[in-house]
Amino acid sequence: MNKIGIFGGSFNPIHIGHLIIAEYFFIQQKLDKIIFVPTYISPFKQDQIKQVSDDDRSAMVKMLTDKDERFECDNFEIQSKDISYTYNTVLNIQTRYPNSELILLIGLDNLQDLNKWYEFDKLSKLVTFCVAKRGLDVTKNEKVPSLGAAVRLTYLNSPNIEVSSSQIRESIKSSGAYQYMLHPAVFEYVKAKKLYI
Repeated sequence: MNKIGIFGGSFNPIHIGHLIIAEYFFIQQKLDKIIFVPTYISPFKQDQIKQVSDDDRSAMVKMLTDKDERFECDNFEIQSKDISYTYNTVLNIQTRYPNSELILLIGLDNLQDLNKWYEFDKLSKLVTFCVAKRGLDVTKNEKVPSLGAAVRLTYLNSPNIEVSSSQIRESIKSSGAYQYMLHPAVFEYVKAKKLYI
């Protein structure tokens, strides 16, 4: 049985931190593939104003996944033009990989509200949740809810990478340093299209 990792996010833009986390995810979970899923509208960020087009965000992800046979870019959420509920995305991936084990990567901040996600009970039957700890001790986090014995939960031992998309966007806007926070191909794309300025 293949093991498929699912890595969703706004990727606005995708940066080296995402790629490092993906590398840890692939190796530690012994995955056969990671599917990157750029969101259309996050249920938790419905008021967020988009700074670049969905096509640009998707293109930046795809130019990196095309360079690595372990990775794939899935535009299901962007093409749906609706709120990006993870449950619907997982159902779509399951139809394409029917005999695979699905591992969903989430952040520690997601874990705190996981039981409030859309169709959480159904979603938890379809995936194993893999929590990126980013160097934090989860056992000392009192905000982690009780999810029930049926929920499959594992943890990713990954470093805390001090790079964020918002930090990069701010650096671009203020003519600050950001080149080495991005893969060279993404850096050239951002520069050529004058994104985030």
